[in-house]
Amino acid sequence: MTSIIPYEPQYHDAVVALCLEALGCLSAGEETQQFTRLLKCDYYLEHDPQHCYVAVDGANGPVGCLLCASDFDECERVFNEAYLPKAAALSVKRYVDAKLGLLPYAMFRSLCRAHCAVYVQSAWSGQGIGGALLDALLQQLREEGADGVVTLTEPDRSDEIAFLEEKGFRSVLTTKFGHAMTCSFGEQNKII
Repeated sequence: MTSIIPYEPQYHDAVVALCLEALGCLSAGEETQQFTRLLKCDYYLEHDPQHCYVAVDGANGPVGCLLCASDFDECERVFNEAYLPKAAALSVKRYVDAKLGLLPYAMFRSLCRAHCAVYVQSAWSGQGIGGALLDALLQQLREEGADGVVTLTEPDRSDEIAFLEEKGFRSVLTTKFGHAMTCSFGEQNKII
C-alpha cells in the first residue's frame, strides 16, 4: 500500500536518490550529481519542505516524490544567494546552467508563482503515484489561495503531457527543449 505524506527530513536521502534516478544521473560523475542536487532538490527540501510530498510504500520506503517551490520570487532570491555560488564553485558552465535553469520558471511567474516537479521510481511508474502526489499539492495550493502551478516536461513525453492535461494543466509554451504547462486556479484561460 502506497501512502502520500508530507515530506519529512528522514526521507531526504531517498528523495534525492529518486530525483537522481528519474533524471538519469545515478551513474553520472560526482560533479553532475552535486549540480543536479543543487538545481533540482536542495532548495525545495531545505527552504520549502512544507510544499513537498513523498509517496511511501511500507515495504520499500519512498517510491515517489513531488518537490515544489510555492513562491518563485522567494525561490529565485534564495537560489541566487545560496545555491548559485555553489554552482559557480563547480564551474563557469554549471553557473550558467544554473542561471538558465531558473529562466523557464521566471518566464511564467506572472501566470503561476509556484512550480513543481514529480519524480517516481521507474518500477512504480504507471501506478497512479504521480497523480496522487500532484493531487495532494494542488489541493494544498488551492487551500492556500495560490494562483496555480507551473511544471516543465521533456520534449518527447506525450504521455506526460496527456497525464498533466488530465490533471488540469495546459501547455503554455512548446519548444525543442520541452513544454511549460500550467494549472491555474483563477482565470482558466490566462495567457501571458
